[in-house]
Amino acid sequence: MGKSRKYWLIAAGDALRDYSDVFLRFGVMLVGSGDSGSYFENRKAYSEIDRVRRFAEEVQPGDVVILKRGVRSIVATGIVDEREDSYFHSEVFGDVQGFSIQHGRYVTWYKPDEEVLVSGLARGTLTHTYKSHIQQFAERIIHENTALNSDEIPSPAENVDDEELIDYLIMHGLGSGQAEEVIRAFWRVRRLGRWYEYKGEDVSEHETRTFLVVPLLLALGWPEQRLKIEWKQLDIAFFKSNYSPDANPMMILESKRLDRPLLGAEKQAKNYSKKFPHCNKLVVSNGIRYLLFVKKKNEWLPKAYLNLLKLRTRHPYYVEIYGAPELLAQLLP
Repeated sequence: MGKSRKYWLIAAGDALRDYSDVFLRFGVMLVGSGDSGSYFENRKAYSEIDRVRRFAEEVQPGDVVILKRGVRSIVATGIVDEREDSYFHSEVFGDVQGFSIQHGRYVTWYKPDEEVLVSGLARGTLTHTYKSHIQQFAERIIHENTALNSDEIPSPAENVDDEELIDYLIMHGLGSGQAEEVIRAFWRVRRLGRWYEYKGEDVSEHETRTFLVVPLLLALGWPEQRLKIEWKQLDIAFFKSNYSPDANPMMILESKRLDRPLLGAEKQAKNYSKKFPHCNKLVVSNGIRYLLFVKKKNEWLPKAYLNLLKLRTRHPYYVEIYGAPELLAQLLP
C-alpha cells in the first residue's frame, strides 16, 4: 500500500439513477459525457468538463476508488488497475440508463456484504478525499473482502436499420402495408424524441406517453378498443380483445418522464402486475427507451431493450437481453 496514492470518491449515478451494478459487474468505473470520443484524442472537446479531465489525467494506476451512494454510503472500494492502458473509451457505455458515460478505467472492486455508512462523503461525480477516517474505511473494505470477479466488456451491439427492422416484424406477422406505417411512425417519433431529448424542457410524462408511446403502438397495429389509458392506476393496459369491464390486461406499460430512468417505473409496474395474475408482460418506457419484462414462474425477467435513437440488435452491455427487433416483435398485437 503506497503512501503516495490518491483516494477518490466516485458516484455511480444520481438521486434518480444508480448504475453501481455496471461498475461492479464489469470491473470498471465510468464518467461522462463521452460522446466526443476518447479524451486523449479530443482534449479540446472536453476542456470545460473538469471531471473528465481529472478522470483521464489525474487518476493513476494503484489509486483507491470509493464507490459511493449519496453522501453517507460506501457501496464498494476498488483499486485502479495497474496496467498502463487503464483508461479506455467505449461506446458500449453510451447508453447507461440514459447517460453517456463512455470514459472508463479498469478497477478491481471489493464489496462488503452491506453498504458502509460513513459521514463526510463529498458531493460530486469524482472528487479527492483527504479525510483519514474515510481512507481507513476504504482500506478496511479492501483487506476484509475478496476481490470481485468481473465480466469482460462485450463488443458493441450491432446497429439495426429501418429496413432490417421491418423485415423482422413482417416475419413475426406484421402486414406489409402496416410495415410502411411503422416506418413513417418511426420517423415522426424519433424526430420528436430527438427534439425532446436535446431541446425540450419540462416534458411531462403525459406528453411522452401521448406523443411518443401511443403513436408507436397504433402504428404497430393496436386498435384503440384494446388499449386503456390510465386505467386502474395503470398508464397503459393492453387487452387480448376489445375492452370490457371484466377484462384483465395481458400486458402493462408504465411510462415515465423523459428525464427519468426506467428502474423506478419497473418496480412500480411489477407492483401493479400483482393485481393482474394473467398479465405476463410489462414494459417500462420514458418515450425514447423501452425495457420489456416477461413473467416466468412468477419471476419477472428482462427480455428486450429498445432505444429509439440508437437501434441495436441487443442491449448495449447486458448481452443476455435482446434488442430493438425482439422488443417491437413482443409489442405486436
